[in-house]
Amino acid sequence: MFHRRSSVCLRTFVLFLLAISQSVFGQDSPTRVTESGTIMGSTTTVERVVIERYLGVPYAMPPLGNLRFLKPQAVRAWEGVKYANDYGDSCMQFPLPENVPTSEDCLYLNVFVPRVTLEEEDEKMAVMVYIHGGRFNSDTAASYNGEWLAAVGGVIVVTMNYRLSVFGFLSTGDRTAPGNYGLMDQQAAIQWVKDNIDNFGGDANRITLFGESAGGASVSMQMLSPQNTGLFQRAICQSGVAMSPGMINPDPLEATRALCEYLNCRTQDPVDMVTVLRRVSANELAQAAARFTGNFTERIWTPVIDGDFLPDDPVRLLERGSVPDRQLLLGFNEDEGAYLMNEGLPGYYIRDKATYNYYMNASLFHIFPTNTEAVVEAVALEYGSWNETSNVDALQQTFTTMYGDFAYIASTMQMANLYRQLNMATFVYQFTHARRSTLPAWAGAAHADELYYLFPTVRGNNPDLMTDDEMQLVESMMTYWSNFAKTGNPNLPYNPVLPTNWPRYTSSQRFIDLTIRMSDNSAGQYIRPRRTFFWTKMMPALDSQSCSPETTDDQDNTNTNPWLEETVLLGLRRNDLIQLGVVGGIAILLILVFFITCITCCKVLSLNRLMRYDDSKIGLSSYA
Repeated sequence: MFHRRSSVCLRTFVLFLLAISQSVFGQDSPTRVTESGTIMGSTTTVERVVIERYLGVPYAMPPLGNLRFLKPQAVRAWEGVKYANDYGDSCMQFPLPENVPTSEDCLYLNVFVPRVTLEEEDEKMAVMVYIHGGRFNSDTAASYNGEWLAAVGGVIVVTMNYRLSVFGFLSTGDRTAPGNYGLMDQQAAIQWVKDNIDNFGGDANRITLFGESAGGASVSMQMLSPQNTGLFQRAICQSGVAMSPGMINPDPLEATRALCEYLNCRTQDPVDMVTVLRRVSANELAQAAARFTGNFTERIWTPVIDGDFLPDDPVRLLERGSVPDRQLLLGFNEDEGAYLMNEGLPGYYIRDKATYNYYMNASLFHIFPTNTEAVVEAVALEYGSWNETSNVDALQQTFTTMYGDFAYIASTMQMANLYRQLNMATFVYQFTHARRSTLPAWAGAAHADELYYLFPTVRGNNPDLMTDDEMQLVESMMTYWSNFAKTGNPNLPYNPVLPTNWPRYTSSQRFIDLTIRMSDNSAGQYIRPRRTFFWTKMMPALDSQSCSPETTDDQDNTNTNPWLEETVLLGLRRNDLIQLGVVGGIAILLILVFFITCITCCKVLSLNRLMRYDDSKIGLSSYA
């Protein structure tokens, strides 16, 4: 009885303090009620719009102790008012980010609510949930201030932390530790939004996920998970999709055993390994796991096909149509791989043909392990580097162009083509505005450059230093993105700031070119079909070829027609002269590929399985 009376008195006192604070601070300390309790935020003004900020809101239990390597648990309710004025700790990662505290207690999200006048037909605001990138190993939601997008777009923006590296993606390949905890954290955050956003003025039936790089891959994996039916309506994938190279670990148990051996676990039993790894301190585990992150294409602590959250290979799921009908907007940056020219990344170290060959092999070996040398030869012919020996700029540019096509662009277009064949609304972009930077003069719009136009303060950027043309691009892109969240169409509702109509991506394969000074000529057609076919069809087929020269002719007879039939995947029309040119080019390239297979075959058998690449000198923390 005394306890109950004390509890009532405590709640009364808290409500009294809340009333006092509101009378003193007014709207500077707004409050919202969630299913777990009341939170108090703060306000700021961006572009003359007042934004309510609720930072560091817990959406799941801290995954500590025995909750490590388990799916997220429901957050406990609290009494009184929780202050939501500071970002929560970032999730564990190594190396540690500068001036950002990290902890296993990191499952927090942030909500940015604009005070705007809604359209007559809208009773609630559309909601955009951002998933950050960072190779599934680094970064934090605190890097992405959603105030600008909320203000300009008139939408609620939510950002989240999720478990990274070994904490989010360790797997034994069975029920002991199935993996994908980071993806399930994302799902729990989306569920929190679904359950609570109505109390923030948001529409729980208009939730759009968007993300960049590994975040874009995360978005597409959330799309493909059968557990998410009805949880969100739309998706935006920026420079990353589920089938991008290295996004899925095909053999997670090997990495777990290597980590356990490094930490002197002295057991090969999955149950015992997980038990031991749960007892290792967070800092020690983060540093040890960083030794097994692989090189820049071999990512170790990544999602896995667990048969549950992610039931099958992403390409097979899309080919079968095993995905709910959602609108999809996706695209890439024109020169994705140019960011590798930053100091500490591979392109920066290319100084001659020897270092070029080293990083070319290192890039491709883990994705094409069977016939790596033949794949490298085919790449040299496709990208024109086979006779380049001394021009360093040419070698660097060839390498970064190759990597951008291979790692981001081809897979993005593969998903776009598969998705639109399901007759689901699809919109495709290419971002082409190159920022002023320390990259070489030849570099175009590099990986992640588009983020500055959706989050203008990202990475310490100062919007006041952006040109008028760039600020116009900021407004255009934010309007396209928020329109898509509101209606499923980036062109609607009508807004005079939009420079041109964004065409839907159909069999005609029309897309939009996002850049400064856009016009009606910014819409294009047929975006990199040859390179898409080269990386998603030809190179996997080449890598799977037998190395017996006497069987090559038979393989040519059995494989050529299916390859040409796959041009349907790209929407090629055989009575179209342009498309016939593409097919003709492919046929010529096939002949060269099989010739290369024969002459390199013996070397492949003897060398490829012995090839290992030491990337200890390369800093990987900034890889997205």
